[in-house]
Amino acid sequence: MTSLRQITPEQVDNALKDLLGGTRRALAIALRSLFRALKYKWLIFQDPARHLFVGDIFSIPRPISSDLLDQAHTPLARLAITLAAVPAGEIRATRTTDLAHAVLTLRRGLRRHVLHLGERTLRLTSDWLTYRHQRWPTSTNPHLLVTQKTPIDPDHPPIARATLQLILPAGGDPEVPPRCGRR
Repeated sequence: MTSLRQITPEQVDNALKDLLGGTRRALAIALRSLFRALKYKWLIFQDPARHLFVGDIFSIPRPISSDLLDQAHTPLARLAITLAAVPAGEIRATRTTDLAHAVLTLRRGLRRHVLHLGERTLRLTSDWLTYRHQRWPTSTNPHLLVTQKTPIDPDHPPIARATLQLILPAGGDPEVPPRCGRR
């Protein structure tokens, strides 16, 4: 190959096929920018990278290690760690999860994203609700996670973000790779 004009879309795909994640995304962006600039300057006639999808990177979180859950001493801590590891979970969504819903609902702009929880998460949720009902039987706070003060507060506030950050190891990330949307 002696010229960039000879590059085909198949060659661009072959250059990217073995790459994953951020490396693939960075190279795809660079190739699209390069060929767009070359086409703009009339140095090439067809853009072989115009079909590349760049999009957002979605990573699959690693499973929670069982010793991390064993180190949690309260049902609240075990449930908070588990909910924080749910794919696409956010601390804000965990804080404001409503008891009326059987699933975790995230809101992203105008769109709603419903997460169906696994068996382990449902078991830990059941343990937490049993503990919560025994400890605060008259609580009317609609939020799933509560602390000593929030069940009896007439304003029904969600659990404080700082409280969750104290519960979760490493500043709120229980051995899970960073996800977009974590605030």
